[in-house]
Amino acid sequence: MNELLTEDRGAVRILTMNRPQKRNALNTALTRALLESLRAADVAESVACVLLTGAGQGFCAGADLSEFKDLVPGQQQRVEERAELTMQLQRRLAAPSKAAIAAGLGPNGVSFDDSLAGTIPPGTLLSPGT
Repeated sequence: MNELLTEDRGAVRILTMNRPQKRNALNTALTRALLESLRAADVAESVACVLLTGAGQGFCAGADLSEFKDLVPGQQQRVEERAELTMQLQRRLAAPSKAAIAAGLGPNGVSFDDSLAGTIPPGTLLSPGT
């Protein structure tokens, strides 16, 4: 199963976290895929806006804590890799180079008018409640 689904709708790149059984909790693989996909969207001239959403009932439960049991001092390389990925993703999400929308959308999936993509200033992060 793909941890992250990618779809382009006009100028909008939709990134769907695809771990519904874990409420889209961020494990190392999903964190890495998100970071790579956000970087790819940054350089894609056809993308004006990134929409981040989650499959299933929840947007994102946060970190996948079940993975943390393996992040012990004896596995220092894995600890450092996970910390670095988390830091890089947080930085990327805090200061997007293109307009970004984080949306916890319901079971009907993504409903977004892609004509709005060009009206959201680059570097803007919109999330539920803003």
